[in-house]
Amino acid sequence: MKRITKLTLATSLAFGLVQLVGCASTTVTPTGAHTYAALPDSTEVSVFASEKDVGQAYETLGIVEYSDAGKYQNVTLEKALPHLKEKARLLGANGLIIDQSTQTKSGIWSRGIDTRARAIRILNTR
Repeated sequence: MKRITKLTLATSLAFGLVQLVGCASTTVTPTGAHTYAALPDSTEVSVFASEKDVGQAYETLGIVEYSDAGKYQNVTLEKALPHLKEKARLLGANGLIIDQSTQTKSGIWSRGIDTRARAIRILNTR
């Protein structure tokens, strides 16, 4: 009987850890002709709703995607942005163009998000 209790406890702890960690992921696909050094965390990354909003010359460095099922929470674009910006900086990008952001239903009250953005380097920064 003791062995079953220990096994049940271990299984419960492992399941709980998986629930806490969740299933969020961020992927990066470099697409640019040039490579740049990663930018420091202190570098501001501007976010644009469309390419016409950029208003200046830029180079696309890659595609950054963020996905979070939103287990037991409501995930919004605001939660995805820090993850997207972090990966953009790794490519040397100082801007993001959000191409797609879709909220997904993952439970009765839970909402996740799938977001895809272009990591860009704005060329005429002063």
